[in-house]
Formats: sequence, structure tokens, C-alpha cells
Amino acid sequence: MADAQRGDFAVMRIVRKVGVALFTIAGGAALVYFAPTPATPMDTVHEQAPTNITHVTNCLAPPQGANTSGIAWRLGGDSPEAVSGQISGRRFSAKTGMYAGASQISLPSGIAVAPCLLPQNELWLATTATSVGNSATLHIAKPEAPVEVSLEMWGATGKVDAPQTIYVSDERQIDLASLAPDEDALAIHLSAPGRGISAWVETRKQKGTVDKGVEVASPSLLQKVHSIALPTVAGTLYVVNPHGTAVKVHTFSYQKGVFKPVSSGDFTVDGDSVFALPLGGISEDATGLKVQADATVVAAVSFERGSDFALASAPPASQVGILAVPETARVIAVANGPIEFSGPNYKTFRPGEKLVLERGVWQWKGAANSFVSAVVEGENKIAYMPSVLPAQKQESLKLRVNN
Repeated sequence: MADAQRGDFAVMRIVRKVGVALFTIAGGAALVYFAPTPATPMDTVHEQAPTNITHVTNCLAPPQGANTSGIAWRLGGDSPEAVSGQISGRRFSAKTGMYAGASQISLPSGIAVAPCLLPQNELWLATTATSVGNSATLHIAKPEAPVEVSLEMWGATGKVDAPQTIYVSDERQIDLASLAPDEDALAIHLSAPGRGISAWVETRKQKGTVDKGVEVASPSLLQKVHSIALPTVAGTLYVVNPHGTAVKVHTFSYQKGVFKPVSSGDFTVDGDSVFALPLGGISEDATGLKVQADATVVAAVSFERGSDFALASAPPASQVGILAVPETARVIAVANGPIEFSGPNYKTFRPGEKLVLERGVWQWKGAANSFVSAVVEGENKIAYMPSVLPAQKQESLKLRVNN
């Protein structure tokens, strides 16, 4: 019960009774309800969005030949509410709060987790491959109205000459090898007007006739600094430079609250290309990686575990977030202080300690900007789960990016 009794957030103190509080986030104030009674199926702090805004959340449709399961909750209103039945491929609308969830994809060779996403106008997806032994599928959820989506792609040697516009009126699945064949590292930029779109990239690997795992890439960010929590230090960093001129990049490992330069971690990424760097110069004690560039880039790190692999990208810096966990997972974070989690119960993550989250939708809060994710792992499997932002924080981020 020690963790369950720790509700001491930076902006308010949580007490063991139903309550309400007002706190300030980027873009305005948010009304917060707290409903921790034993009868409540999910103890949580959740955001009440303005009633004149409907937030739509899309969940990844079941990939071909895969078993899917998932979990979703409506956060907002008088109390959180669980979603029953299969969530894969579903769209949820909420006039108060938002829906949060994730689909788990299972194959004999591995697993992947795809968070349900609010539509966005700009999406960056990095990285996947279409070379021999790899298959890559772009999944676009059915938009609220038919829309023309602008598509750009970059490979290791330059920008890919591919169709520039995709018309989307229903759910779409696009084989990326048909647009950009034989690419060992491929990055994608999608842009859509209006309410935007939700999209993911599913990658599968094979060696001969043997499956070598599955992963689903969620959207990343185009920015100068990326902080990525690492489930293991053995991996490969990918940096996407979508600009026409070269960009200098510096990398730092995060160890016990301190960023240290990575050996051979300073490099230059040519214009309009994707650069790959094996992470061989990182201490075993490292729990995170910072990528700092002199212009905006996209960054992601790939990892392997047995016959499976995972891809981690940097979530936006935030003091709050949501983690949908369809299977027991370990928290990984770049954070200078404790992170408080509320969900099926209350837990506290402290840097340097191990914290496991049970199946559920969890919301977290830290006193300072943090980068929080989770990982499902086993002897021969690994799946990465990024945090998503509450709806109002996403709107605020969208305004900052687009302006």
C-alpha cells in the first residue's frame, strides 16, 4: 500500500475520496476528477475535455494472419469506463475526455503493441525496411471524411520517388515494397488536412522461411532533441534527415540522472536520407538515449530479442501521459524524479528501480518533463509501448508544431 498512498503530485494532492481539482496545462486549464472508490473498476486521474470538442480515437485493424487482443477505456466524464469486446479496427468518439487503448498483435515469432491514436495532421513514421527478408505495411485508419493524404518517403541513399498523394476514404493497407522496394531503412511522412488521420507501420522479418518477429511503428516527432528510453543497450539508432542539406547529430547516453557523450556518437546525416548507427559505445548502466541535432530530425532505435524485435521512438516531453498496457509490462523512462502512476492501482516509478504495470490503462504524472514508455519482454519476445498524451495536451502540441 506504500505506493497506493503516494498521491503527492506537483500540482495537487490526491486524497482517498472522490474529489475534483483544477490544474493548468499547456493551452489552458483542465478539470480533473478523481474516483478511487473500491467499486470503481479503474482508479485514475483523468481529464475532462470541453464538451464542445469530440475526440476521436482509432485503433489498428487486425493485421493479416495475426491474433489480436487489446484493452481500452474511456477517460473522462463521471468515471472511467471499460470497453468490452474486440477493439482492433474500432473507432471511438468521446464528447468528454477521450478513449485510450492499445491492440496487441501476436505471431508465433513475436508480439507487437499498437496504441490507439487520435488523428493527426502530420505523422512521421521511422523506420521500417522493404529489403529481402522484410515486409512493411502502412495502415491508415478510416478517416472521418474522405481525404487526400500527402506521402513522402526517405531511404538510406535519398528521397524515394513515389506517388505523392493517396486518396483515403476507408481503411487502407499499403504494401510499402510496392512504392519503395529494397530499402534497408525507410522513413515516412504523411500529412492530411481537416481532422487528420491515424496511421501505423507494421513490419515483419523473415530469415529464409523462418519468421523473425513483428513490430508496429507509431508516429514519432520531427524535432531537434529526442530522448528515448532504452529497454536494452544493444540496438541500432536510426536518424532521418528530411532536409536538403546535411545535419550534424550528437548522441548522449542517460545513466543515473546524467547524460554522457556516446563513443563515436557524433556524426553527420546527409540531406534527404536515413542514417543507421549501431549502439556499441553505450554503458550497460544506460537507461536512455538523447539525440541532439542542429536541425529537426526524426529518431528511432531498434532492438532484437530472440526471434523478435522492437522499435522505440521518442515521445513528446511531458509531465503527464497515458500508457495502455494489454499485457504485463516494465516501465522504461528518461526521468529525473519519481513518476506517479494511477490505473488499476497506484504505483511509483523511481529512476534506477524496476516497476511492472499490470494489464490496464495507466495515467502517469511527474514533477518535471519526462519521457515514459513501457516494454513487454520475454526470452524470445519484445514489444515497445509509447506513451500518448491526453487529448488537450495533443491539441496544444499540434498548435505549437503547426505554428
